[in-house]
Amino acid sequence: MLEFILARFLLWMVASKSGPSAFPLSLFHRYYGSIQEDNADGLGFTSHPTGAYDAGFYENGVIDGLGRISFPGGNFYDGEMKEGQFEGEGFFYKKDTNRWIFGNFQQGQCVSVLEKGSGVPFEEICIFIIEDFPT
Repeated sequence: MLEFILARFLLWMVASKSGPSAFPLSLFHRYYGSIQEDNADGLGFTSHPTGAYDAGFYENGVIDGLGRISFPGGNFYDGEMKEGQFEGEGFFYKKDTNRWIFGNFQQGQCVSVLEKGSGVPFEEICIFIIEDFPT
């Protein structure tokens, strides 16, 4: 999913007359993407000092819509979010066990598992994105 979001982001950069903006969210966090009224708003990417990152659609400074949140150590969540939390359908991959789940999330917690497997779920995520990515 990240590759798909980054590809769309790069296409948007090329098509944009002014290009994306970059600004520090704090001393160590940096956001790249669309900004409205001094807030992240639209397609964007946030880098963290730990090497983790967030990428997706932002609204009022937080991810809201499809996106990815990565964590230090290699874990990540790809899917629907609301106000920066996992909300709706999504994939959670845990690197140390090389296992993933696809489920329904509410307020950052998985409330039902719809599918699970091993390995990085590249194919499953691509199918999910193609079906749900806003145009």
